[in-house]
Amino acid sequence: MFKRSLHTPAHLMLDETDYFLTAAIYEKRRLLAQDSLKQQLLALIQESFAKFNWQ
Repeated sequence: MFKRSLHTPAHLMLDETDYFLTAAIYEKRRLLAQDSLKQQLLALIQESFAKFNWQ
């Protein structure tokens, strides 16, 4: 399915497909400015990938 929206770019959506979602933060605040927060987020993502057998 090809989706269009007034406030976002067009996206091609396919059934039975994995997607990694990203987002922008209001006023471009740097929520991950500290290295420790980046490492915690990376560890959480890696744990989730392992849990669901994603590569």
